[in-house]
Amino acid sequence: MAKVKVSTEYELLQQELNHAINEVKIAESNFNYADAKFFDIANEELTIAQMRVSVLVKKQKILFGN
Repeated sequence: MAKVKVSTEYELLQQELNHAINEVKIAESNFNYADAKFFDIANEELTIAQMRVSVLVKKQKILFGN
């Protein structure tokens, strides 16, 4: 029987953080190249993505102290 690797809470949070960081990179690119009529949307998307990273970093510090 094959062993199944079970991700720890830390690993799952780290994966979520990596994904959120990639989302910031995409949002930054969209913001940098946004047409004037999409500026507000691109700005909000970037802000939300940055806030998500901030929340995950805070969560990581609280749960794991690093």
